[in-house]
Amino acid sequence: MCLMMKTIVYIVAGLLVSLLLGSFIVPTDLTTERVMYVEATPAEIYPHLVDLQKWDRWEPWDTDPVGAKTRGEGARRGWPGGGVLVLDNAERDIRLQYIVEQRDPIESGNIELTPHRTKEGTVVVWTHFSETGYFPAARIAGWSQRATLALQIDDALTQLKQTVEGPEKTGG
Repeated sequence: MCLMMKTIVYIVAGLLVSLLLGSFIVPTDLTTERVMYVEATPAEIYPHLVDLQKWDRWEPWDTDPVGAKTRGEGARRGWPGGGVLVLDNAERDIRLQYIVEQRDPIESGNIELTPHRTKEGTVVVWTHFSETGYFPAARIAGWSQRATLALQIDDALTQLKQTVEGPEKTGG
């Protein structure tokens, strides 16, 4: 019986050490990318992306604009967790880049929204970049939260599609 208990303890200890060491190889950089097809031109989509006041119609996080400026570079919007989203760079109909400033640096990052014109409409690509830091628990937590973030971005892009296309095209 004593030999069996020692064996179990060694196996559990080995698994814990393996988990700890394995957490050090989890990458610190996280990229979450989601795509949505919209039956509209980039010029029709762009106003909904560059004007953070218009985000009320499609973003699922229930945040509000911060400050008087809500459109163009420097515009700010509240972000979940007490953070702020800042429009950093806007290239008309090509790409918009946002900075996510959070109290917790692990949750900070960048967002890029890129509308790509196709024959039938536009593909909107939402890319979320963040860094978890070097602490193993933060790395694992960051990677485990990617699925939730991806679903939230999918909701946002679906709402954007419905907002831009209108109820006649989306059936809403």
